[in-house]
Amino acid sequence: MKCNNLCKILFGIAGILVLSSLLFPLWSYFIVLPLYPEGLNFHIYANKFGGNINSINTLNHYTGLAPIDPKLFPELKIIPVILMIFGLFAIIVAVLGNRILALAWFVLFALFGVITLIDFYLWLYRYGHNVDPKAPLAIEPQTLPMIGINRILTITIYAYPNVGALLLLLAALLSFVGIVLSFRIKPAKA
Repeated sequence: MKCNNLCKILFGIAGILVLSSLLFPLWSYFIVLPLYPEGLNFHIYANKFGGNINSINTLNHYTGLAPIDPKLFPELKIIPVILMIFGLFAIIVAVLGNRILALAWFVLFALFGVITLIDFYLWLYRYGHNVDPKAPLAIEPQTLPMIGINRILTITIYAYPNVGALLLLLAALLSFVGIVLSFRIKPAKA
């Protein structure tokens, strides 16, 4: 069963969006506290961390949280490879125009998104509950925010999805629309 041309175009765009997400932060934190009134940025890319890592690690020392060390995150090696595979797979779907492959891509991509968000939440839970009680300003164990605003002591944390995550969401939406349209609009006969 073939996808129509619109489905192929949407999958081609989805593939480009998935590959483009590797260039942008997926998730970000903006941390404001009296010591840093200008705020601290922490960005999570598919393959690295960015922002004011050293300053955040200093803050973590005082609040009892562990330092953020990219070497402790195997996800930073795995996720970029998976995203490259999904990006190329979407482009293959666009070229071949196969509805079954399109449906398989969407289901696997959605499953990947759910698993990744669960992993992220569990990491935030473990990280926020593994607090050194001997730290000078030890915070109460808690799950750090995945999204939204949270206040800890005099620290305000803003957590939000960034451009990379929005590109992935848009890729999922475009592929879903492509699949729906491929079943509603018959492909052009060659």
